[in-house]
Amino acid sequence: MQPIQTLRELSLALGTGRLTCEEIVTHMLKRIGELNPTLRAYITVSDEAALASAREADAELKRRGPRSTLHGAPLAVKDMIAVEGLPMTAGSKVLGAKKAKRDAECVHRARTAGMIVLGTTNLHEFAAGTTNLNIHYGHVRNPWNTELISGGSSGGSAAAVAAGLAGIALGTDTGGSVRIPAALCGVLGLKPSRGLISTTGVFPLSWSLDEVGILARSAWDASAALLALAKPQAPAPPRIPPPAPTRPRIGVPWNLFEENLEPPVSQAFNSFLQTLENLDAEILDLELPWVQPSLRHWRTIRGAEAAAVHKNWLETRPHLYSEEVRENLASGLGVTAVEYITALRERDKISAKAAALFTSLDAIATPTLPIAAPKISLVEGMSLQERAELRAKMISLTFLANLAGLPAISIPVKPAGGGPVHGAQLIGPPGSDYTLLGIAWEYEFTVNGFSFPAPLY
Repeated sequence: MQPIQTLRELSLALGTGRLTCEEIVTHMLKRIGELNPTLRAYITVSDEAALASAREADAELKRRGPRSTLHGAPLAVKDMIAVEGLPMTAGSKVLGAKKAKRDAECVHRARTAGMIVLGTTNLHEFAAGTTNLNIHYGHVRNPWNTELISGGSSGGSAAAVAAGLAGIALGTDTGGSVRIPAALCGVLGLKPSRGLISTTGVFPLSWSLDEVGILARSAWDASAALLALAKPQAPAPPRIPPPAPTRPRIGVPWNLFEENLEPPVSQAFNSFLQTLENLDAEILDLELPWVQPSLRHWRTIRGAEAAAVHKNWLETRPHLYSEEVRENLASGLGVTAVEYITALRERDKISAKAAALFTSLDAIATPTLPIAAPKISLVEGMSLQERAELRAKMISLTFLANLAGLPAISIPVKPAGGGPVHGAQLIGPPGSDYTLLGIAWEYEFTVNGFSFPAPLY
């Protein structure tokens, strides 16, 4: 049997009886046991429950067929999202080890579609960072090169999917926390339109900016997962994978990043644009002078809301936080009510400006982040100020989608001459999630699929 790289291939193998759900889960649990001590992708692995679910899924397949195209898909869940019977730590020691009484809404919908939860994944503590260095549960290491960061805050989910320790994973994204680790770990990361996937049962970083996102190995996989996880009233695509628009118009705001790109990222992004042009996309230069100044409004909203969540613990249990995250969260305590309300009003204006762009464009394209993955040892040696500067650089191209409520996707891209994978980001108007996935699918098909350190099976 040929190695299985994606959930689409896994679904075909299950449908033809070449594999069983129990065989898949057993294989993945074995790999997690072998690799997780190094990668630190998972915090909690639910061995017995996952195997029991796999046996039930096999019995259901024989009895009445699959629940969905993702029946039997092995799922990893970021440890900010409640999974019944498992502790929700949020990557910290502050919450203790209390087990969740019920699944978050998105996990419930995943199980309803037949997906099997393997466990909960590691993250930057309380999702308040971009590197996924975690002093409590170990630093998540990049499966391509374990000396490098995975990116954060959903780094455990991205590493698990890249390394073949899950078929698909859930993360959360407040300013880029799904797309950044997706780019650095070479997987596809989707932050959906505002509210498309329920955040009920998700521990908040910033409730008005947070979204549940998807980390996957292909556009087909992400599309099928979005169809399963989206709220019932959400519009469905005509097919999976969704169709891309004919001759899409894609704007590139060079002024936001051109001077700050590291050479490998620049090469990968230019290669991505060339492939899109070969697919008959129209690439247009775009000027967005208002985007960079709007970062301060994102910081005000995120800072105030996060501080509101953590105020009591910052006063009573400050020693349980890492120093970096404690300072990060406490910085929002100084935001005044006037500043917060002003930022909310400015966000409405920014959302309107962003929406106006898409009267003549299908998508905006940027690199997902302007830098390649730094070494863990380099970040460990940074001062708190240097880490804050690194964080600002890493979210500089991703925060806008959260601030304006836009869907955004990070697509794995290899430079034309070879080398490490980087991420290219597409941002679209509200509700264009499947359009972005359709463009990603066309790109993926043209480059003969994405590559990973290991197959799923």
